[in-house]
Amino acid sequence: MDMKEKKSMKDTRKNITQKDNTTIGDEENEYVLDKIYSLISAADMKIEIAMAITSAISGVFSFLSINQLRCLKGTQEILFWVLSTFLALAIATFLAGVILYFLALVPRGRKGPRARYSMFFGDIAKEDFEDYLKNSRTTKKVDYNDQLLFQIHNNAVICKTKMKMFKIGLWLSTSSTIASVILFISLLFL
Repeated sequence: MDMKEKKSMKDTRKNITQKDNTTIGDEENEYVLDKIYSLISAADMKIEIAMAITSAISGVFSFLSINQLRCLKGTQEILFWVLSTFLALAIATFLAGVILYFLALVPRGRKGPRARYSMFFGDIAKEDFEDYLKNSRTTKKVDYNDQLLFQIHNNAVICKTKMKMFKIGLWLSTSSTIASVILFISLLFL
């Protein structure tokens, strides 16, 4: 997020809270929920890009290292086993990073109270149209706002979890990629 976007968000928050002395309404909450959705979308994009880049680099250097290790197998047995173990650890670390990337892509929020009015397609699809229409028309603004607040909190938890898994996965896959590059370079000089 660039500085201009951060300033814009800060100004919007200031306007929301300083507009008047009333409580924050559903319009402001819809704005916050929309921002959280965009953060989740950005997190998913970062995860996908990082996974593609580290997979390509680590895969190429691991493959090259395996081919170089085959040349060592008959000549320097102890060195072969040390470097093979190092490569196996690098690959295992990389796979752990990939697993964390996949876990980061799966949203894991909290189950909330059953709302009279549902605003999300999964819940809406489960309802009969007539029931949904009736609930939509009879829902009080407070109930709608409460549902928005729950969704804001729940999606903030999802976004935080995604970024935490992403950071750990990125660290693991990057360290594995560096290890496989170092291994390949060391094998070239043997």
